[in-house]
Amino acid sequence: MGMNEQQTQERGRNMLAAIERILASDETIQATTRRVTRLAWSPQDAARRVVRHYATSTAGAGALAAVPALLPGVGTMAAIVGTVSVEMVFMMKTEVEMCLALLYLFGGDLEDPSQRQMAFLLAAVSTHDVATGRNLLVDLGESSWDALWSYTPRELSKLVAKVFGFVALAHAAERVGRGILLMMPVLSVGIGAGLNYAFTLKVGRAATGALLLRWHNQMA
Repeated sequence: MGMNEQQTQERGRNMLAAIERILASDETIQATTRRVTRLAWSPQDAARRVVRHYATSTAGAGALAAVPALLPGVGTMAAIVGTVSVEMVFMMKTEVEMCLALLYLFGGDLEDPSQRQMAFLLAAVSTHDVATGRNLLVDLGESSWDALWSYTPRELSKLVAKVFGFVALAHAAERVGRGILLMMPVLSVGIGAGLNYAFTLKVGRAATGALLLRWHNQMA
């Protein structure tokens, strides 16, 4: 393994450790999923409700991250430099919870190690693809989503660490544009909330597509 790959996996493991420390319990995720989908009229509608719920959570994080920008000068620079990594971890934590909720919604077992790793992988790959516009699985030479469901927990664990490393880089690059927008203090809170909401909606739709495909294949 080359130095760059080692650094990528180490970066990914660090992000994973931070996320897992604050991740909601399976019971909380399951209860949240049941609550927000109780009026859903189809699996697709239920998935949309789950995605909107978690997008609203990341919108709140975006607004809070922009609050220091309301203080001219030092406050603006603190918003650009000091809150990005914290917001990144919170967003990824929320998007992992969203993918766990979607997995549960489509009949997955959150206690199964392989399925749980797949939810983490789904969150990371979808986040990276939305942030960069590239297909990370293709870039890494990995198989289709269907093939990944047959990977062992150990294989998935290694892949998840690598992918989360790439996600950390993609998030940092995606936030450069956010930093420029935060130079406009009065608009920054709305911008932060709006960008996070739209970003998580796109991640959720990508994850839903992959899970719907698997669900339809199982039903066939």
